[in-house]
Amino acid sequence: MAQHLHDQIFNSHLHRLAKQQSCTILLVTHDIRILDIADSIVHMKDGRLTRDTALVDNSA
Repeated sequence: MAQHLHDQIFNSHLHRLAKQQSCTILLVTHDIRILDIADSIVHMKDGRLTRDTALVDNSA
């Protein structure tokens, strides 16, 4: 299975789990491909919060 397809399936499962369980999933990554499923992005530098950005859902 191609890596990008594996990533899409994994991300889809994470998103569905969060919605079904009404929970928050905190995923720490440097991979910007996760932006597809993120509701918000928290930027940190040297262990400090530098920016917190809520994303708008344009899929509806």
